[in-house]
Amino acid sequence: MNDLSVYYCPKCGRYAYVQRNSHISCSACSYDMKLLSVSCTEFMHLSLEKRNVLILDHILSEAKQNSSDTTSDQDELCLTGSCSYRHMFFSMNMRLHELQKENQQLNHTVDWMHQTIWKLLSRNKELEKRLEHSRSGSS
Repeated sequence: MNDLSVYYCPKCGRYAYVQRNSHISCSACSYDMKLLSVSCTEFMHLSLEKRNVLILDHILSEAKQNSSDTTSDQDELCLTGSCSYRHMFFSMNMRLHELQKENQQLNHTVDWMHQTIWKLLSRNKELEKRLEHSRSGSS
């Protein structure tokens, strides 16, 4: 794992694990990816939320470095809008992940309920048969 590096896309926020340092482009938007400042091992131990925050921090710091003192107010608004778009993207991505986990848990619950209902119906039918049998035997 020491050979792996983490690269991120400053345009869309995706990241990739790359075995060697090289010039790579984002598979989603074809933008040049940048090397992340943390090791691959550290990055893999971060939660999804912390990964997104780390990448967003890198995107914001790069955007600030790239903006010059001569930028107009309109350019500042574009930069701010772009960053808030990325933040919204990361927030929505995290929410999607949470909803997928919740959906998976709910599906497990529904499966368990379905199995329980069928077991109880089978047991109920079996008890009805025994009751019917005992009634016919005592008559």
